[in-house]
Amino acid sequence: IEEIISKLRATPESTSQKDFLSSYQKQQGALKNLHPSLSLDCELDCFSTFELLNKKYTKLYLSSLTPNQKYCGKEHNICCFQNLQINFLEAYYLQFNFNIMLDLTLREKILKTIKKKNTRICPLYIKKCVLFEFRPSACRRLEVKDKKLFLEVEKEIEELNENFLKEKFNLENYPEKFTYPEVISGKYIQKFFNFLTQNLKRK
Repeated sequence: IEEIISKLRATPESTSQKDFLSSYQKQQGALKNLHPSLSLDCELDCFSTFELLNKKYTKLYLSSLTPNQKYCGKEHNICCFQNLQINFLEAYYLQFNFNIMLDLTLREKILKTIKKKNTRICPLYIKKCVLFEFRPSACRRLEVKDKKLFLEVEKEIEELNENFLKEKFNLENYPEKFTYPEVISGKYIQKFFNFLTQNLKRK
């Protein structure tokens, strides 16, 4: 593992992270994937299910809107000032689409906004939400008065997140939620990695 780490541009930030990688190698054997990645084949075995749930959520969302109600993120930005948090799978899905759907210039502009830390509005809002079609359920929920409409599908999203973490990382009852700036900047990965490190130490 020392040989692998020495070839990477990104290195563990602390001794605990390095210890985690070493312990993981002992448990799993030789690490064959030389490039750090969170792909985990999620696009194939999770995204399709997650997108179906998103479509279900969107259908409920649209049916709950009052006549002539304007879309937040598209026609106004009142909801975009909320400090929302999302689970790990939603975070991964949002960051995935941030990297895939937006061009480099726009991504860099958004990341610079996050670094400045001088704005209360969602960093994805630039005249309108730049990932409107992929925005998390938390955004849509804000506009709807009857939140009970979404209880079933939100439960399904949480269950999918829990199953994903259990299958890919052998994690149960992972408590963390992430803000949009953490997700877009990738800092949520660092928080998750630190949690894995501490979790392994306890074992």
